[in-house]
Amino acid sequence: MRTSDSVAELNGVGAQRSVLLQTAEVATLLDLLLVTPGRYESAPPLASEPQAAPCSLVGTVLRLRRGRMRGRAGGFAELRLDCDGHPVLVRLYGQGWVCERIEVGQRVLVSGRNHGTKTEFLGTSCVALADDAALAQSLGRLHAVRPKLEGLAAGTLARLIDTALAQPLEDPLEGMLPPSMASLHAAFDAVHRPADRAAAAHGAERLLFDRFVALLVSLGGAPDRRSAVRIEVPPRVWERITARLPFTLTSAQRTALDEVLADMNRTVPMRRVLQGDVGSGKTAVAVAAALAVVAARRQVLFLAPTQELAEQHHALLTRWLAGSKVRLQLLRGGGARGAVRAEPVDILTGTHAALSTQVQLPHLALVIVDEQHRFGVRNRLAAVGKGDAVHGLSLSATPIPRTLALSLLGSLPRSIVQGRPPGRAAVATSITTAKDAVAAAAAAAARGERVFCVFPGIDAEGAPALLREGLRVVAARGPLAKVPHVFAHGRMPPEKRQAALAAFRSGAAQLLLATVVVEVGLDVPEATVMIIFGAERHGLATLHQLRGRVGRGTLPGQCLLVPSPTAQAPGLMRLQTLLVESDGFRLAEQDLAQRGPGEVLGLKQAGHGATLQVAVAAEAGLLEAARSTATRVLESGCATAQQYLSALHCASTPLFRPQDAL
Repeated sequence: MRTSDSVAELNGVGAQRSVLLQTAEVATLLDLLLVTPGRYESAPPLASEPQAAPCSLVGTVLRLRRGRMRGRAGGFAELRLDCDGHPVLVRLYGQGWVCERIEVGQRVLVSGRNHGTKTEFLGTSCVALADDAALAQSLGRLHAVRPKLEGLAAGTLARLIDTALAQPLEDPLEGMLPPSMASLHAAFDAVHRPADRAAAAHGAERLLFDRFVALLVSLGGAPDRRSAVRIEVPPRVWERITARLPFTLTSAQRTALDEVLADMNRTVPMRRVLQGDVGSGKTAVAVAAALAVVAARRQVLFLAPTQELAEQHHALLTRWLAGSKVRLQLLRGGGARGAVRAEPVDILTGTHAALSTQVQLPHLALVIVDEQHRFGVRNRLAAVGKGDAVHGLSLSATPIPRTLALSLLGSLPRSIVQGRPPGRAAVATSITTAKDAVAAAAAAAARGERVFCVFPGIDAEGAPALLREGLRVVAARGPLAKVPHVFAHGRMPPEKRQAALAAFRSGAAQLLLATVVVEVGLDVPEATVMIIFGAERHGLATLHQLRGRVGRGTLPGQCLLVPSPTAQAPGLMRLQTLLVESDGFRLAEQDLAQRGPGEVLGLKQAGHGATLQVAVAAEAGLLEAARSTATRVLESGCATAQQYLSALHCASTPLFRPQDAL
């Protein structure tokens, strides 16, 4: 049988059951077999009578009855047992089908626990016993507990999976697997009907391996055979570009730019990520690359995740390129999602609105995506798909775990801008109390400096916490009462938020009380103090990004971490890391180890598919092997393998990992 075969072809699947399966998004054998166990249960030790703790009973069926449950499929089974002279009433909810499997007079093993009285037992499983050997085997056997499918009893689902595994299953990746990897049929059999937990873990390893291969194939895709426009930079052009930049590039910036220009000088479309710590000067590299494209009489699309950041990039380009012939345009979102204005444009800056099909750039050669981790995979593909084989450059500040995971997977060739430009002040980080932090803010405001106060985004009532906690900071009798201030959070109308940020940039307001909307895209050299309330609620990468909002001028910066009164030890230990580590790359690696990489490719990143998280430290070898297999699949062009991996990639069922079986 093949994984793509319809589940309707299985014995036991009639018209009505086929509709139920289709409703549950189980259309193929692969869909059915991917309904993997959420956990395994083994029959607990035998007991002579029902107990509150999990236990098993052996008894003879005196009477049985199947009952209905309102609003729940499967009904319930009620059994009257004789357990060596001790009468017990057993109920198994959601398992009415048990009455079809056993008969009066049979000996059965029931697992569960006491339910109310010593004569009532709430069962979780019931197995008919032929003899004492069957009893010994059942006590040592693992029982798979699978997710419930609407309208389908657990026993029916188990029987359908048994039927599917009764025949050999074709392995679409046969011949492209590491030697130690289980076959696909053996893997599914071990996961659904394991001899022991080690066998289940071995089977799960193959399923996880295939999900990694599917991820890599989807990100890598078939090699792009289209020819991109070659961007050449003669010496005279390079001189004009460097003359436009207000500073001399550092050696790290020049190295990264050389790698970008080398990629764009090829006919293969560039797909590169430019990584750099907060304030390392990535934007200057991107602007230099954009000017090289403009010099070749081609267009550039510069994407930012927020309107504020898009406006900041446009303002920077306007300032740096004042007096030049480069034609700049800012595409605003909201009501301005229409086509780009009629006049020609060389560099278009915008948000997701620029991905609209109404935005036409006939000579597009380069797409720059800033804060690339905030754009889903589909967004980035749409961006580079706006032209004919355009080059793509993604920018990322501190490589948050998701970006770092993708880099480890090898799906994004990267250039790294190490260090900070000369003249940037250091930022001192400390853990303190709210009282001391507010006092530091008042002192900075008295010196004419500017201060960030960042609060957790949402409180228990579902409103921005800063509207409650922030108002206390600027209360009438508080130390910051007379400091001009503004509020900014994600639920504000965009125009009001932009007005608040503009007031903070200009100095009309010295104090900005905000949520993490200020994590990126706010460059205020006069800001010297960053106070983060509830700091333990954020990851290391986010805290480091927030810390990077201060110390961007010549004055030294302070980052004051204020834990919540209820902060637990793990969160406080994570904050200690920031006191001794200022390198964003090492912080991201620690964040990756502590919290995982987040959704590498899932509902939020690509618009469909199951969330896939990569535990890099534990599964690095599996990832490396998956890269080799993905390369073989792409090079072979095997349609069967690609069809299987595509279906696996789009599967909506939860991921089953080896550790889930242990």
